[in-house]
Amino acid sequence: MWDLITAGQMLLAIMPPGVKAAISPDPKLQTDLTLHVSEQRLRARFVKHANLAEVKAALSVTPKPRVLLLPYATPAIRHLLAEHSVGWVDETGSAQIASGPLLISCEKTQVQVPKRPARWTRSMLGVAEALLIGTPGTVASIVATTGLAPSSAASALRILSEMNLLSSDAARGRLSRRRIVKLSELLSSYSEATILRPNRFEMHVGVLWQDPLSALAEAGEFWTKDGRTWAATSAIAAAVMAPFGTQISPLEIYMDATSPATMTAALRTVGLYPLKGGRLVVAPFPSEATRNLVRLEGSIQVVPWPRAYADLQHSGVRGEDVADHLREVMENDDTK
Repeated sequence: MWDLITAGQMLLAIMPPGVKAAISPDPKLQTDLTLHVSEQRLRARFVKHANLAEVKAALSVTPKPRVLLLPYATPAIRHLLAEHSVGWVDETGSAQIASGPLLISCEKTQVQVPKRPARWTRSMLGVAEALLIGTPGTVASIVATTGLAPSSAASALRILSEMNLLSSDAARGRLSRRRIVKLSELLSSYSEATILRPNRFEMHVGVLWQDPLSALAEAGEFWTKDGRTWAATSAIAAAVMAPFGTQISPLEIYMDATSPATMTAALRTVGLYPLKGGRLVVAPFPSEATRNLVRLEGSIQVVPWPRAYADLQHSGVRGEDVADHLREVMENDDTK
């Protein structure tokens, strides 16, 4: 469990041999610790979730921290902290700190993400997606929007409430509608829970698309007429929902396909073929709920924005930057 106590213990554990260090809680900020080492006092700030939005928020609070305590440090987070001359320590014991005579640089393991919490089921992920795009927190609304069974929807709402991600005025009855306690907390928890739920299979497809949006719209029109559901995710979806002014990458879509054979057949109808290392990644929908939450934006079918955000979070520095932009735009968009 990544909490302030664990983070403080990790901070002491990475000190070089022979260096005497101690930590003390900050009397004003519950997220902060003071590291006492030699003649120095360094402010260390706890961050619960490893994403750019929360890291930027932590850096914006004064006084500025000298070190961030993170569950893990992604490439984009490392780059951002280096620009701000802020050190970091993560849950693996990896660290980068440079402050006066104190220099620490260690890489205990490759950068990894935490294991998906056991309580997060496919139904819960689908319910979280629906809530994050504005679906009312009632069983009836969730069922109508996601296609989940009433029992699955009710169970997911209950467990998300037990995790303190949702609240309600009553356990049952007309006042039992769930509300999101804090959107950023639900989004971060949901995104982390998707990380280690791999696709059942995926295909790399060779494409020479100069204009990915137009090319995908043309292929998608064929698939739609053929009765096949598909949707853009990752950078393609972000380019539609929250346009950004650089190259669209990575290229990822979901398709309603039950096996590699059916997916290959669908690709061939539009002249696309599997190719090792191909730019386009095609995978089956991660859940029925995600499939049922697909909507048409212009000429492109897109997954709900929280799913696109989560997929971008795992695709390197560029993907994390695009994810952060998408999150900022959608959290400020009343029509999402």
